[in-house]
Amino acid sequence: MERFSKLKDSLVLYLSANPIAIISPEDWMNVLKFVQLMKPFEEITRNLSNSEVSISSVIPLIQVLMTTIQQEETKPDTSEQFQNFTRRLRDELNSSARFGELSKDYKYTIAKYLDPRYKSNFFTSITVEQVESKILNMAITRTRVQEFHLR
Repeated sequence: MERFSKLKDSLVLYLSANPIAIISPEDWMNVLKFVQLMKPFEEITRNLSNSEVSISSVIPLIQVLMTTIQQEETKPDTSEQFQNFTRRLRDELNSSARFGELSKDYKYTIAKYLDPRYKSNFFTSITVEQVESKILNMAITRTRVQEFHLR
């Protein structure tokens, strides 16, 4: 798509000389918006595929994607067609078995909370309380198990 958008002038010239449906200015705008919207996806995919990425980065990176989609969706120059696309994309990310429930998975939320880069960013106050409570309960349980084994 990015290459397609870079070749716009050549494609328009070719399309005007050949009996093929011409791409409308709105369609070109959608192509350009699509290319821009996909750049964070590419970057985050590369980041998450990195062998050194931490589990604590997953939720913040997915939330960056969600924010990017929502911002594009609400721009005044976004066509209805592209808004429908961004809405479907956002819904897929939210409902995806892969990403939809990450904020409810304590492995991810605890890792994110304990990472000094994120601490309480990307959390609601309720989630912070839940994570702190879960960490405290885990520490208490571990202490009790250790005390039991020492007896």
